[in-house]
Amino acid sequence: MTMTESRNDNFSALYEVTQTIGSILEPKLLLEQVLEIAMKHLDAERGFLLMKEEGKSPGFTVAASRNWP
Repeated sequence: MTMTESRNDNFSALYEVTQTIGSILEPKLLLEQVLEIAMKHLDAERGFLLMKEEGKSPGFTVAASRNWP
């Protein structure tokens, strides 16, 4: 893949995420869909998204995951 093709694919993924943010109002479903888009564009088999927990320092929680233990 050339640098231009890679850049176009990145913009395509960003556009897809932006469209998804505007169409899904449920946070859990939104994060799962964003993860799905990222994994598709990265050709990943598994992945996860972390969210910072309010009031905990440091504190993160898994917000969405696919094929992750």
